[in-house]
Amino acid sequence: MIKPLLTLVASALIANQAIAYDNGPQVIGCDYRLTVKSAMKTDTCFLPTTGMQMGISTMIIRPGNSNTYYRLEDNSGTVDKIKWKRATIQNGSNVDSPIIWKGIFRHTSQQCRPGGAEASIFDLSNGARFCLYFMKD
Repeated sequence: MIKPLLTLVASALIANQAIAYDNGPQVIGCDYRLTVKSAMKTDTCFLPTTGMQMGISTMIIRPGNSNTYYRLEDNSGTVDKIKWKRATIQNGSNVDSPIIWKGIFRHTSQQCRPGGAEASIFDLSNGARFCLYFMKD
């Protein structure tokens, strides 16, 4: 009785690791603006975590030396019929950090600068914009 139960638990743990991923912390080049009226800045962005779990992808962006974290969540990978893209601005990277703002975001892949490299562009509904330059394989 105990052996089948242990086999089931081990199988569930292995499957869970195959479904979820976390790319870990990374620093990448980025262009960003934090308000609709501010100019774009060229700097680095710290990504404390990016990953997917149960069909919900999460990316946290800390621009430059800021203490503010931008949490972007997208459930497009789930089987839910209602799709959403949520954005929050927080005072920390943890999910329970104090929230400063809530809204939505739009993601595109294109050039952020005229004649520049292709970037992953995230436009937030408060006017903030992040152009992230990931390494190509």
